[in-house]
Order: sequence, then C-alpha cells, then structure tokens
Amino acid sequence: MSKPIQAVCPQCEYEVDDASGLGDAAGNRPEPGDLALCINCSAPSFYVDKGETLGLRLPTSAETVELFEDEDVQKARRAIQTAVGLWAK
Repeated sequence: MSKPIQAVCPQCEYEVDDASGLGDAAGNRPEPGDLALCINCSAPSFYVDKGETLGLRLPTSAETVELFEDEDVQKARRAIQTAVGLWAK
C-alpha cells in the first residue's frame, strides 16, 4: 500500500498532497524514487520516503540533465505550463 503524500514542491513551495500517474502509470500511486512534476510550476522532483508519508527532493545535477533531454518529460512539463497559463486567465 502506498503512503500518503505530504510535501511541498522544492522549487515553488506549492503544497502537494496527492498525485496522479500519466500514460501506463495512470491510476498508480507513487513510490520512493518516482518522478514528480509540480502541477503549479512543472518543476521535476523525486518522491522520497519520509516515514509515514512521501516527500519530494530536487533532482541531482546528473538527473536534471537526463530529465531535460527526455522528450516525454519535456512534453508533460509543457502541458502543465499550458494548463497553468489557461487557469490564470
């Protein structure tokens, strides 16, 4: 059973208390080590085990390079950025 999420985005400090998967992961709950994209700023981070809950950590420098080279990750980030822009109107 997956742990509840209680975290803040390490980039924008948006409070995160739930998650949803994309593609084949749709409906799956995150586990430590899974990638997260902030629904507020689209910044990537990774889930970490914080005991009773899951938290978030910034990617390492090497992970950041990999994420920015991954077309699927960038496509998802652009979709979030577009949606946030639409919500702001």
